[in-house]
Amino acid sequence: MTSTTNWAPVPAELAGLFATVSTATVASQLLKRGLRDQFLAGVHPLRPGQRMVGAAWTLRTIPAREDLDGLLPGTRPTAGLSLFDAIESTPAGAVLVVDGRGQARTATGGDILAERLRVRGACGLVTDAGLRDVAGLAETGLPCYSAGATANVSRAYLRVLEQDVPIGCGDVAVYPGDVLVGDDDGVIVVPREYVETVAADAADQEGLERFIGEIPGLRRTAGRGGCVVAWPVPGLRRTAGRVPRDSRRKQQWQGAAPMTTVLPGSLTPEQTYRLLTGVVVPRPIAWVTTLSADNVVNLAPFSCFTFVSNSPPMLGINVGRKSGQRKDTGRNIHDRGEYVVHIPDESMIEAVHLSAVEHPPATSETKVLGLETTDSELVTVPRLSCAAIALECRLHSVTAYGRTGAEFIVGEVVAFHVREGLLRNGKIDTAELAPIARLGGPNYAGLGTVTMMTAIEQTPKSVMAEAGPTPRRPPTP
Repeated sequence: MTSTTNWAPVPAELAGLFATVSTATVASQLLKRGLRDQFLAGVHPLRPGQRMVGAAWTLRTIPAREDLDGLLPGTRPTAGLSLFDAIESTPAGAVLVVDGRGQARTATGGDILAERLRVRGACGLVTDAGLRDVAGLAETGLPCYSAGATANVSRAYLRVLEQDVPIGCGDVAVYPGDVLVGDDDGVIVVPREYVETVAADAADQEGLERFIGEIPGLRRTAGRGGCVVAWPVPGLRRTAGRVPRDSRRKQQWQGAAPMTTVLPGSLTPEQTYRLLTGVVVPRPIAWVTTLSADNVVNLAPFSCFTFVSNSPPMLGINVGRKSGQRKDTGRNIHDRGEYVVHIPDESMIEAVHLSAVEHPPATSETKVLGLETTDSELVTVPRLSCAAIALECRLHSVTAYGRTGAEFIVGEVVAFHVREGLLRNGKIDTAELAPIARLGGPNYAGLGTVTMMTAIEQTPKSVMAEAGPTPRRPPTP
């Protein structure tokens, strides 16, 4: 039997994330999703230090029978799929996963077959049976996982039946296209529908663990419930907190959970940034266009973003620095005093993410990403044609905060541009807008579930008798 599925390789970005995390971390993330046993039992790496990520290309076997598989004197195997056929069908980017029926006494591959897989662009070989020619296998450089080494040939025990079908391997169901992640512990299977979220959350989990491990004086001990308890650490103390059992219903606070207290003085600026961006979530995204002195349109996303006044309407964006120098956005706003804030929707996630890639000042992100712009009404900076909401702004004030030179830039909105159909009775239809938000790490979110509560009466907004402080612009260094 040949291919019956729409097999596809693992996207490069997700493969890169999986390559940086352990199978133990992946197992923890799968358990959070109710998948308790995706780790292949009895399957071990051929050599230490190998890593593997790839989409499953499966091969199913059944027990061999002497009269059909050429095991009786004077007989030849009946026609059918062979292990060689399967290898020639394995696509680039795949891990060949062989259902060896747990037969550690027989080999389902050797160095010649592994080398052919490597040449074809495969990412690995996994079987719950044995492998042979292990010295030669190691020299191929192909990540291989098996139940052990054996010299017995496969046809003495197994008959290859079909490929690219659901199989069992190491007591785990493996479907074509599932993602296999391998390290020194073994191999774990990530169902295709969970790949994106598991990759991102696993990377975040390991990032947090590295962050904790970087705190000076950290000692790790096992805590109750599988927690890692960091204690004692200078500037860090453990306290008890209350946790909600089910926050989606009425508040039910039961039991105490260990908590870790981190004092800012023990952290580097980068560690503090990682912590804050994971705590202050979700954050709306300001997708900002500015114009350089050479009339190059710059585009960049900022998630430290809010509005600070409704009369006149004002927006605030926190813009950091790179190596002590202003980013293109900050420099252009200082120089020109104008910019445009856009609210991106779910269809723009990839473009928003890629617009954060650093380019030389002479490079326009709008051109790199193929995004069209149109003239604004009251400012000289162009706005994005694709954005459902664009807010033309003029600089009001800049306030520097902290030791890294980050600047909170406040601008007055001088023109609102809203796509037809979004503005209803003076309010934005948020569900129709479908805005995106930033979380910690390279993670984004949509609206999710919206809960409507009874409106609370409030005193109407009014203008104060005395005006606020005079706008000021700090001198440009």
